[in-house]
Amino acid sequence: MRRHRYVPARRVALRWALLCGAPIAAAGNARAQGCMPVRFTSPNLNGKDNSYLNDHGWQLGVGYRWLHADRFYVGHAYEPGLSPGAKPIEITDHTLNLSATYAFTNHFSVELDVPFEANRESFIQGDGLRHGSSSTSMGDISVVGNVWLLQPLDHANGNVSLSLGVKAPTGSTDKTGAFYTSSSSTVTVPDNNTIQSGDGGWGIVLQTSAFRRLAGRLSAYAAGDYLVSPKSHTNVPAPAVLGGALTGVTDEYSAHAGLGFALAPKRGISVSLGGRIDGVPVHDLVGGGDQYFRRPGYTIYAEPALSLTFAKSPFSRLGSTLSLSVPVALDQNREASVGEQRSGTHYGGNFARYLIFLNYSIRP
Repeated sequence: MRRHRYVPARRVALRWALLCGAPIAAAGNARAQGCMPVRFTSPNLNGKDNSYLNDHGWQLGVGYRWLHADRFYVGHAYEPGLSPGAKPIEITDHTLNLSATYAFTNHFSVELDVPFEANRESFIQGDGLRHGSSSTSMGDISVVGNVWLLQPLDHANGNVSLSLGVKAPTGSTDKTGAFYTSSSSTVTVPDNNTIQSGDGGWGIVLQTSAFRRLAGRLSAYAAGDYLVSPKSHTNVPAPAVLGGALTGVTDEYSAHAGLGFALAPKRGISVSLGGRIDGVPVHDLVGGGDQYFRRPGYTIYAEPALSLTFAKSPFSRLGSTLSLSVPVALDQNREASVGEQRSGTHYGGNFARYLIFLNYSIRP
């Protein structure tokens, strides 16, 4: 019988604080184009077990994210009647992220993230009927270095990390599908970037995370993630109804903070509750791509989560961690892009009511 590993309360608090405060991606990290924000191109899906590694230690992980977006917003307002045909756009996104982290020392580690995506979108097209398109492929790969600012051996109750990395444009941006016109004929058009697996540009990954044990089993965590996209645009045109401009390569951001509690330390069970924001800015930091097609905006979530830490197994000498979080949307805002502001228009975009993140990591 597999048993839970005994973990002292202080170590559980540390592990959960780091689990919740690990660099996101949003964790995500929000995903840039299409009906925003449904795609994650920043390195981590969400909340992996990123507690201290020993010198030359390894951590392997697999993360899954599920999203279904079917609510159309203009600004903060829910406007279902303004979506195509006054019927919901249906977007479903499945993302599987494989990760490997190697610690050169207990201060410094490097992480490789390789995402795979299976996405589908359907909406009312020109013939008045609902049609769909799907895409399955590898996403944008990233490599990120992480450093703890304080000596881990001396700071089990609190620390701060900084991370810097690069995201490669390995995902697709130009997959195509059929669009049905009012005469029921079809034309081949680029799929909405909502279901493309990449954003088409190299990116600079900036991340930070921090945790602090407050008292007993209670700890606080915070983390932030920003993806800088120097490239201004791809050669893929936006939907003709939106002017047919080229699609921009946007910055992305994500952050969350909250409290974690070691519910049953001897059984390795922890819970947390916090707030989260995922978004695409109106203006990029660099790159000059603000005038190209984008759907900027953000979602604010309440984020409850559960974590289980297990004993050694045939696959994990040093233990493993399983976590589940379900961010529930509290507020959505489809902001007006630079192009929309100049033309006096304000288009909308789809948002999800909630997300599901499931992550498992082992230390072989």
